[in-house]
Amino acid sequence: MTGGEGPSGLWHFVVPAFGTLWAVVVDVMDHEIPDRIPIGVTLWAIGAEWLGWLPFSWSSLVLGFATALIAGAIGFGFHCLGGGDVKLLAALGASVGWSAVWSLLFWTALAGGLFGLIAAWRRERDLAFAPAIAVGLAAVLLMEVLG
Repeated sequence: MTGGEGPSGLWHFVVPAFGTLWAVVVDVMDHEIPDRIPIGVTLWAIGAEWLGWLPFSWSSLVLGFATALIAGAIGFGFHCLGGGDVKLLAALGASVGWSAVWSLLFWTALAGGLFGLIAAWRRERDLAFAPAIAVGLAAVLLMEVLG
């Protein structure tokens, strides 16, 4: 995920990162992610790709979106994720592209499992999943920085 015609560096992660942080705050407080967050992140990814600012192709954006959406739908089917979590994952899949979506999903699942174990140990029934998604995105960012 390097290159691109837009400004150099990790600038293309700014909107997805802030959207995810916003989702974390709202999800922890209300256990719900408003639709405007994943819709905004998805529209940003589409616009940034259209302007040639993302370091990957349209097909990578679509495959990242679809892969994260399918993985999220599976988690939703097993009652592990809520609808907002699925939509946020799909938006981030579009934002990171095909090559990074697998890392996003892996680290999100790992963090979600760890957070779930901690919640079970504390005998908590409700778990906000946006923090696990934020860990997944942070891992993708870290891997981008480290190359």
